[in-house]
Amino acid sequence: MDIYSGNYLVFAAGSFFALSKNDDVKFEVTPNKDFRFSLIFHFVDNGGKPDLQKNVEEDTMYFTCLNFDIGAGTTQPIEIATANGKKMFLNFWAEFIDSSKQTRQIKYTIYIEK
Repeated sequence: MDIYSGNYLVFAAGSFFALSKNDDVKFEVTPNKDFRFSLIFHFVDNGGKPDLQKNVEEDTMYFTCLNFDIGAGTTQPIEIATANGKKMFLNFWAEFIDSSKQTRQIKYTIYIEK
C-alpha cells in the first residue's frame, strides 16, 4: 500500500513512546542504497516557550526541542534532504501523555516527492 499527500509519497510514518523522557531520539533514514542520513531529536526543558532549533552537520540533522512538554512540533513540513533529485520533508509532534510528564509520545511523517 502506498499513501500520498498531494504530490508526496509518505515514505515513513508512525508513533512511538520514548523509553525515557530525556532520551534523545534518532532516526536512521535510508531513501536508497547509496544515501543514508540521520535525524536526532534532543529534548530540553528550560522553563521557556516551546521552540525548535535545527542544525546540520555532515549527514546528520539535529533538532533541539525546547519546552515540548505541553505538546509541540512542526505545523508545516521541514525539508530534510534530497534523494535521487526528490525532496524529502518531515512533520512531527511530541508531547507527554501523562500528567507526571514521564512518558513522551512522538508522532512523525516523512514525505518524498513522487
